[in-house]
Amino acid sequence: MLVSRLDKLEQEVFNHVFKLSPRQAVMLGLHDYDGLLPDISPGGLKAWTDKAVGFLERVRSESHGLDKDGRLDALCMETMLERMLFDVQDLRGYATRPNIYSLQLSVTPYISREYAPVDVRVGAVNKHLARVPGFLDQASRNLDGTLAQSIVDVATKQVQGVLRDLDGNATQEARKASQGSRRSLRDRNVKL
Repeated sequence: MLVSRLDKLEQEVFNHVFKLSPRQAVMLGLHDYDGLLPDISPGGLKAWTDKAVGFLERVRSESHGLDKDGRLDALCMETMLERMLFDVQDLRGYATRPNIYSLQLSVTPYISREYAPVDVRVGAVNKHLARVPGFLDQASRNLDGTLAQSIVDVATKQVQGVLRDLDGNATQEARKASQGSRRSLRDRNVKL
């Protein structure tokens, strides 16, 4: 297999991984994922899982004949896909781990680094906040109703931290934005 073919497969795998974890992509500086939240509906998770299984099979079948660096890249992709599939399928993380949801809510990646003008970053926050109600509605339908209180308490504390950050750092940064950007945040009930 040519390196360019492995590179293409690697790009496809990472694009797929970031669909389930766009916050991770944003934290890595991939701002094409700004404002996105994953499709965590049962159909969305099944489609993601089915495609991930296909990628895992491709990585395994196409890793033969690679040099040492290529084999290492293939092994890293295989391990990443296996870990995510284990979390979704075997651990049933989207039913049993509310922190999976709370981690996706933070707006810190848009505020902590000046990767773009403030209006662009505030626009990403607005796009993100617009998707949060539907995301949380689906999360509440996905989660097992018999979760241990300690698990719920940890996720609640994480969400409270996200809200404090939104009221603190995000609000402070938004004050630097244009009138229109500030207005759109106020429309989402963010106090400036």
